Amino acid sequence: MSLSHLLNLPSLQQKLRSAGYESLEEILSSNLTEIVQDLHLSSEEQKQIFRVVNTERREREVVDQNEEFKSISTHSRNIDALFGHGIPPKRITEISGESGSGKTQLCTQLAVNSLGLETGECIYIDTEGSFKVPERVSNIQDLNRLHVFRALNYTELVALINQLPNILETYPDTKIIIIDSIAFHFRINVLSKNERNRMLDHIGSSLYKLAKQNNLAIVVSNNVTREEEASAWVPSLGSSWGNWCNHRLFLYRKRLYRYAYLYKSDPRATRPVQFCIKGHGIADPEEDELEEDTIWAV
Repeated sequence: MSLSHLLNLPSLQQKLRSAGYESLEEILSSNLTEIVQDLHLSSEEQKQIFRVVNTERREREVVDQNEEFKSISTHSRNIDALFGHGIPPKRITEISGESGSGKTQLCTQLAVNSLGLETGECIYIDTEGSFKVPERVSNIQDLNRLHVFRALNYTELVALINQLPNILETYPDTKIIIIDSIAFHFRINVLSKNERNRMLDHIGSSLYKLAKQNNLAIVVSNNVTREEEASAWVPSLGSSWGNWCNHRLFLYRKRLYRYAYLYKSDPRATRPVQFCIKGHGIADPEEDELEEDTIWAV
């Protein structure tokens, strides 16, 4: 989450930005005592940063206690293990990758799997017009719990996100909200960079609150871009969007093999794991489908 939404001391915000800290995730993964010493924080600044960090850690402990039962499986044990037990509630999870990497297939799999969670419901926002009802959702009861909305442009997308609190009152058993994709309507230069960032900040803030208040998972797919011509692929939309994502799952292909890893995360979770897309959906590879020397989670 963006630090400007958590910290109200301008001096503290400035010190953290100057030291390269842009999100709460980066602070949580660092040594807080060293941050206090290195940045020469005042007593007031120390109180605020410790309060914010301790509050977030307590919330995560509560989530972790129930995560195994509330998380939504990707249908791949390898990918689930990157998160602990699958896609967690009360979090925004981004799925990024090049075209053909499996983003939409994974989003569809999560939609199907969420329907099996205590007669759960799914809200699926399709911005690309690519959603097709999976063959695995064959009975009317399941279809009635899969609620698909089409957003034709960024104005409709923002309006739909603003209406989500009311939509959730109509569908109170919703376990997951999926947006496929967040980047589609922002690829065309119809907005200035500042306008786009303000709009993405509003979307991120709205989704973050919905996830927390309603104990549900938020999943968004994203495209990739290159920061420089010769650099590696990275998730698009920049830090104004990325700071809102608690987890960023990056998908890629290597010849015939598919891989996933958590982007800019704990080093243990950044190691790629292999997965497959089969007729019945997302799956782990069989032994004869593994690439030699593949590192995969257990």
